[in-house]
Amino acid sequence: FLNSNHLQGSGKSHIKIGLFYKNNLVSVMTFQKGDISKNISDWELNRFCSLVGTNIIGGASKMLKYFLTMNKDVTKIISYSDNRWGRGNVYGNMGFVKTSSGVPNYWYLKFPEIKRNHRYSLRKNKSDDVNKTEWENRVGQGYDRIWDCVSSKWEFNRLNEN
Repeated sequence: FLNSNHLQGSGKSHIKIGLFYKNNLVSVMTFQKGDISKNISDWELNRFCSLVGTNIIGGASKMLKYFLTMNKDVTKIISYSDNRWGRGNVYGNMGFVKTSSGVPNYWYLKFPEIKRNHRYSLRKNKSDDVNKTEWENRVGQGYDRIWDCVSSKWEFNRLNEN
C-alpha cells in the first residue's frame, strides 16, 4: 500500500495502522520507535498516506488516537513534513506543534536513473580521492546533486493534550 501510495514508499516501522472502508484499505499510518543507541527514545510517525486520489476527513486523527490508546506509555511523537509537498497542516490538525524548520538538504542523482540517493549513502569514504571533496568525488563518478525545499519538524506531546 505504501509503495503504491506514499512518495517515499514503505520505510521502516514497528507499528502499522490501517483504516478500512467496506473492507478495503484506504489509509495507513506507521510508527517507528526511536533509536536507543542514539539516545532517542521518542516515537516517530514516519508514514501517513491515503489511497491516491482519496481524502479521508479525520482519518489521520483517528489513527493517531488509536495508536495512543493502544500505547498508553507513549508521551512524545515526532514527525517531519517535506515542504515540497505541503506545509504539514495535517500535523497541526492532530495536535502536533511545529518545533523547527530545517535547512535545505541535498540528494544525489545519476542519470539516466531516476532514483534519488540520500547524501548519507554517498558520503566521502576511504576509496575516494582524499584531495577532493565529497561533491568533487561524486561528480567524477557521474552524479549530480539536487536540493530539497526544507523539512519541518513536528512534535506531539501527550502531556499537552487538551
